[in-house]
Parts: sequence; C-alpha cells; structure tokens
Amino acid sequence: MTIRRTKILSLALAFLFLPREAQTTNGEGPESRWVVTPQAFGAIADGATHPVTAAEVELNRTKWIGQYVAGDEWDYIGLQEAIYVAFNNGTLQPNQSNARLNKPLYLPSGNYVVNKAPTITLVRGGSVSGAGRFATTITAVFPGPAFQTNGCWYTQFTGITFAGNVAHGGAVFELDGNYDGTNKQGVQGNTFKDCYFDANGNVGVAFALVRKGGNTAQGSENLFLNCHFQSALFAGVYISGFNALQNTFVGGNVQDCLNGIFVQAGSINIDSMGFQNGFQKQIDGDGFDVVFRNSADDHSSIRNCRTESARLVHAANKHYLVLDNNNLVNGPPSGEWTAGKTYARGAIVAGKTRGKGNGRLYIAMTDGVAGTSEPDWPAVGNVTVTTITVGAPEINLDGGVASGTSAGNYGTLVTGAGPEGKPLYSTIRKSDKGRWVLADNPARSVPAASVRFGPVVADGGIQWMHYEFDEIVTDATVAATSNTFKWGRTRFRGGAIAHNSFARADNLELLATLKDGPAAAWVINNRLTRNGGWNTGIEEKPAAPIPPAR
Repeated sequence: MTIRRTKILSLALAFLFLPREAQTTNGEGPESRWVVTPQAFGAIADGATHPVTAAEVELNRTKWIGQYVAGDEWDYIGLQEAIYVAFNNGTLQPNQSNARLNKPLYLPSGNYVVNKAPTITLVRGGSVSGAGRFATTITAVFPGPAFQTNGCWYTQFTGITFAGNVAHGGAVFELDGNYDGTNKQGVQGNTFKDCYFDANGNVGVAFALVRKGGNTAQGSENLFLNCHFQSALFAGVYISGFNALQNTFVGGNVQDCLNGIFVQAGSINIDSMGFQNGFQKQIDGDGFDVVFRNSADDHSSIRNCRTESARLVHAANKHYLVLDNNNLVNGPPSGEWTAGKTYARGAIVAGKTRGKGNGRLYIAMTDGVAGTSEPDWPAVGNVTVTTITVGAPEINLDGGVASGTSAGNYGTLVTGAGPEGKPLYSTIRKSDKGRWVLADNPARSVPAASVRFGPVVADGGIQWMHYEFDEIVTDATVAATSNTFKWGRTRFRGGAIAHNSFARADNLELLATLKDGPAAAWVINNRLTRNGGWNTGIEEKPAAPIPPAR
C-alpha cells in the first residue's frame, strides 16, 4: 500500500509494539488471519488532523476498498479500510453469517481523528477492541458520530473511548441497523466492556441504541459492563424501540447529563451503576437519571445503584418497575441554612435539622446575607407550566396566588427565562388589569416554561421561597424495597413499598390524584428520618397495609 513518507515512522512504531500475531500489513499474508489494525492502512492516531490530499487519493485509489475524497482524515480512512478487511474479507460485501471469515479489529493506543463516522455494516460475531479506555480514543471532529453501525449482531467492543467535539443533536456512538433501507439486519446481543462515551458538553446523546432504526432495528439483549457516559446535553444513553428489550447495564456511571438513561421505548435492567447528573440543573431542566416514556407491558429494574443527582427515575405509561436497594445521596447544593452566611441568588438550602424548616428546601430569590436566627420559612408553593415571552411579563397562575393576597409577598422562579438561559427570579405584582405579572421582564422567550411560585419571606437581606421537586415518579411500580430516599417527593402508583428509608416524613405520596382510580399499594415497615438529615432512621409505627384494589 502506498502512503506518505511521514507515516512510515508511525506505522513502524505500531508494528514494533504489537505482538507478532497482531501484526498485519494490508490485510494479506499469513499474519492477516489474526488481527487487523488501522495503522496498516495509514492511520496515525496522534490526535492531530491529517487530511488526505488529492494527489494521495489518486495514488491510493486502486488500493483502497472504499471511496474517499481529498480532505478525509487518514485516521478515518485507516479505520474504515481496516473494517472492510476485518468484517468484509477485504471487499465491500459483509461476511454476515459467514462469521468464520471475521478477523478481530484491534486499535492500538492513540487518538484517532475522524471527519466521517467509521461504519460497520451487517456484522455478526465481530470483535473491536482498543488498548484500554483513554489509551485508545476515536474523536469526531465533525457534527456526527465517532462510530456507527448499520446492522450489528453478537459483537464485542472493548477498551475504547468514543468522543464528540462538535455540536450536533445526534449521538457520539450510534448502535443501529436497518435505518436507511439498505439492509434488513438490526441490532442484537452485543457487548460493550470498559468503554467511555464522551459528548464533551457538545453532543445531544453519548450513546444511542436504535435511535434512527427504531422498532425495525430490534435492539435487544445488549450488555454494558463498566461503561461510562459523560457530558451529554440530553441523555447519556438514548433507547428508542419497542423491540429494544432486556438491555442490561452493570456497573459504570453516567455523569453531567440532563438525563442519564432515556428509554423512549424498550426495557432495561440496571445493577450497581452510579449517577452524578447535578442537582438544580437536573431539576430545572426536567431531567432524571432514568426515564421510561412508553411501555408495551414492559418490566424494568434498577437495583443497587447510587445517585448524587436530584432525581432518580420517572416511569410513565404503565412501565412496570422494580426499585431495590438504591441509595439516593443528593442534597441541597448550599447545605443547611446558616446564620450570617452570604448566599447568592439561586442558592438552595435546607431548613435546620430539628429546626423550623422540618427538612424542606428553600431557594434564595435575591443575593444577601442571612439573618441571625432561622426564619419562619414560607409555605409550600406551586408549580405550573406556561409560555414566557420577552417583554410580556403576564403569566397565568393556577390559583396558588389567591385573589386579594399581597403581591409583594410572592415570588416566581421561571426556568430558562433569564439572561443566557439562566433561571429568572422575580417577585410578582398586580397589573393595572388586575392580573398577576412578573416584576422583572423575562430576557428570553420560553415555550412551556416551568414556573415555581409561592410566598416569600425576608431573612436579613435575602428573600426565600419554598423549593420542591420529585425524586421518584412511577406509573406502575411492582416493588420499591430497601431504598434510601432523600429531599424530594417520592410518588408511586401501586406495588409494594416496603423497608425503605425516607429522609422526610411527608415525602411518600401515592399517585391517586394523577390517574383515575385508587392507587393500590402495600406500604409497610418503612423508616422515617425527620428534618431531612442523613438516614440514621427514626422508627415509626408501620402504616397499615393498603390492600390492592380488586
């Protein structure tokens, strides 16, 4: 194969540090029956951009299996050519069921820069491995995935970081099939181990499963072992297929994503995974660590997990869910209220343990210094949804601010309506027409804005408003047992709710008011810790069980 002289040293080094059975030149010869590497096809993997020139395209045209153009990265070409040799037997025709022709694809350590997504098609029983997460990285420098599949069965991906550096609404890794009408093979039975998916705060999703192919792409029985999903704008993992069932996550972590695992359709089982997706940011953005949007009599489970986020799970449309031995260790970002302390607008505190706050949360509506003694905290507020328009401060509130109440004693927090998309903090007042309006005009228009409103109290130089959120909302709980819940409401519908620890005595709520009919549940042997402290537990008299509705 003809390559530029500047690549000779990189290629030589790659061969020097590979075992003999892992060395291959151009996919030919006796060694090629072992392992294929992208360095054999021009990949450099030094983290820098190396676009191929028009002259190099012409020089290598007859040697390449695929078609490339001037400006394509040598790392992308090397990866794609290695894919053809590993899974297509050196042609454009995938090996498919003739999997004995597959060769392991090995990516030596380095950072592979790609301007297009390396794509494997109709692979069955493949193996793609790196030298270990962070040792081997594939980085997309264009608005698209760092890697994708179009039909992938029973294939392993091990020890690779996939990263996206350019903003786009798709995913860093697209595990998909049958999405463009070119083949009938979907996704099933793949294993990801020791991989890292980094959206870098630029990409909507870190890892997507059948995002484009949907139901026709299947998407079932995939396993994720100790994989990490990082800094996605919308979700660490996005799953969207009613056939995407029995996907399993064991260990690993999701961090700095609005939603951790977002299941538009499908089912999952999670065991011993960590979540660190923020507190106020997650609440304001209406995100959860795990979201189930739909169900076709699907059952999922979340077991033995630990979360530092504000909100663990939201399950809708009768998605049946088991929650067992999960530990919520979230807490207000500014801790417990402290006399004389300076607080910035937006600071969230808890009332003092065994004090006036009774473990509830409050948010500072203004900058200032706290007083000398704990205030008489404001009453519970309300949350409504309305459209906020720049320069139009009128808002429709749903009766939480009663007629005749002094407007000066009420405040609002509007998500996303402040400067640069930050929350808007404002008192409310009566307009000349007698309507409630914001005292401060919104800086941004927000459709379907979340508006919190309620009475405020003065504490030294600060105005405080009550702050409430949901940790758990489930539509068809099978069981919630041996969990530790914290600062928000836990709202269940049905099932057995037993042997849990609640940090707030009043945060267990059954969803009888959200759906027609009674909420049938067994509520027994739960422990309550008053005033929102750590769950050392104060034993309460067990509530009488509520038998299921007949």
